[in-house]
Amino acid sequence: MEQETIALIHRHRRAGKSPQKIADFLNAQGVATKRGGTWHHSTVRKVLGRSA
Repeated sequence: MEQETIALIHRHRRAGKSPQKIADFLNAQGVATKRGGTWHHSTVRKVLGRSA
């Protein structure tokens, strides 16, 4: 599941979505972070930076 979420984040970023829009989408879909929290633009940016 975690890898799927990372791939989804990258797909949305390649499509031109901002980190905030990606976070909003993940939260609206009920996707929790690895620690069970909600997504923030900074969390999305960390994922993008880590796996770039």
